[in-house]
Amino acid sequence: MTRLILLAATLVLAGSAAQAQEKLKIGVVATLLGPPAVLGQQLRNGFNLAVKTLGGKLGGREAEVIVADDELKPDVAVSKVKALVERDKVDFVVGPIFSNILAAIMKPASASLPAW
Repeated sequence: MTRLILLAATLVLAGSAAQAQEKLKIGVVATLLGPPAVLGQQLRNGFNLAVKTLGGKLGGREAEVIVADDELKPDVAVSKVKALVERDKVDFVVGPIFSNILAAIMKPASASLPAW
């Protein structure tokens, strides 16, 4: 599922040349506390490194990365994703590491995506 979200993001970015002036906001959902945090920290650091390596741009657009800690709790993850989508107006949500979190955030993360 995470790969599907990333694929969708890639396809949209490839066709977004007309929107090059707008900043692209990406929400990264990862577990950042407790014993499994090492995986979430690697996800966050890797994504930030990729954006930095690409000159701070994705698909020709300036990128802003907003990180949210899901605390490895599905209910917390849903709240954080809703905040990313509604308050922060992110264009994409990437991550998470664990399938229980992915199952919980799938609907709120994809609710504002355009129909394909």
